[in-house]
Amino acid sequence: WHVAFHPYPENLFNAATWKDNSAQMRRDTPRVTFRNLEVLTRFLGETGMLHRTSVSDPQRAVARRVILSEQGFHAPTGKEGEMLQAAAYAYAYRKAAMNPGIDSFILHRHVDHAHEGGLNLGLWNRKTGTVAEPDTPRKIREVFEYADTPKWEAVFQFALPIIGIEDWKELGR
Repeated sequence: WHVAFHPYPENLFNAATWKDNSAQMRRDTPRVTFRNLEVLTRFLGETGMLHRTSVSDPQRAVARRVILSEQGFHAPTGKEGEMLQAAAYAYAYRKAAMNPGIDSFILHRHVDHAHEGGLNLGLWNRKTGTVAEPDTPRKIREVFEYADTPKWEAVFQFALPIIGIEDWKELGR
């Protein structure tokens, strides 16, 4: 078996997952979010968690793989909220991309949904009076579009001061 995981922020209404207090950088952390995602992959690399790759080679063991099969970031109303949501996605995407134990990163919502408890998780706002019909794109849509392209660094640049770092390499320390 491998692992499908949902590293949502500790407070679903606060996209600033890099500030999650309960996500500690230790094995016995109460919660794993994007802030401390490496705790999960380190744990899966421990001897007792390794996976035997085949019956023909029972001595060979490797770490279990992780897919981030659902996550999203709430966008509070207004330009500032939209920028925070986009910065959170950029942060999370870079954390996942820099972690060799992560195989995929699947965003939960492409369009806000009227029945999702007041969360605005979409790349697009929804049209007023609809359940999930797209209206206008948010900043996160551009970040999502360029995340895995040669333009990612230029597109993600806006997020650095929001997150409080000067370079994406700081996330790998």
